[in-house]
Amino acid sequence: MYRDPKTLVPVEYYNRFNDETGCDTAYVLDGTLSCGAVAIASVGQVKAWGVKNIKLCCLVASPQGIAAFESEHPDVPILCGAIDEGLTEDAQVSPGLGDVGTRFFGTY
Repeated sequence: MYRDPKTLVPVEYYNRFNDETGCDTAYVLDGTLSCGAVAIASVGQVKAWGVKNIKLCCLVASPQGIAAFESEHPDVPILCGAIDEGLTEDAQVSPGLGDVGTRFFGTY
């Protein structure tokens, strides 16, 4: 799942969940928890799949992203390396790391 850079709406592009859960615990990984939309949608999918024990893991988060995520999924703990100051106008964590996907895939 990724966030559309213009609309900031989560877009699902790959999902290999099978018909049965088969696991008790899931760690949802999100490099940066910026506005929270992708993490909210991703955890929602994992919950719909039937997993009860979920943890969100991220490198960097914004206070706005944490608040948005906790309002939708108060039962899911957030494991985070650092909480930065806030968001830029284009909803990037500031000062942050930049867009982790862009850095990872070299699509600057």
